[in-house]
Amino acid sequence: MKKNEKKYNILVFMLSLIIILHTIMMVMYNLPLNPVNFKHEKLISSYMNPLFTQNWQLFAPDPVSTNNNIICRGTFTNNKGQKEYTEWIDITESYNLDIKNNLFSPNRLMKTALSGAVFEIQPYLKSTDKKKHKQIVENEYTQIISNIAVEKIEKSKKVKLESLDIKLSIESFPEYGKNGKSKYNVMEFPHINILSKG
Repeated sequence: MKKNEKKYNILVFMLSLIIILHTIMMVMYNLPLNPVNFKHEKLISSYMNPLFTQNWQLFAPDPVSTNNNIICRGTFTNNKGQKEYTEWIDITESYNLDIKNNLFSPNRLMKTALSGAVFEIQPYLKSTDKKKHKQIVENEYTQIISNIAVEKIEKSKKVKLESLDIKLSIESFPEYGKNGKSKYNVMEFPHINILSKG
């Protein structure tokens, strides 16, 4: 067997294995609750969320009618040992611009993860119960958003963040075919202490 043919066979085998494993995970995730997917729920969910999670928001009767942007700022200690804030950064818009300029940007996956997490966290943010603030901070979707935000801010500002403030800006469009202006609403996340997470 030639060396190139052997490499080709190994590549085909590895790709086939990946496709089979991915298919098994997809099937287990979408099956009704049963003893097998219940037992392995943590493994299946960690593989599927957030990149492969699906929702039906594209389709009627409930199509997308808002623009949701995550806006963040962080705190850090400057060279003089003083606490300082970064400016507010629109994380969503920065990914949108990057993808617009490069259709094959690797940031497309990050944007997909961010959009999915924002969609899932909104019901929790509507609660005014302060006791639920800890649940919001510890929520897996908040963790996804904060991890993406911290990476983006630290990379662009060259600082090490200690805490994070996050706002969700929601632009609601007028109903299709009707005149009117967009309405804006802002939801604030509880303050997130990054150092305590680590």
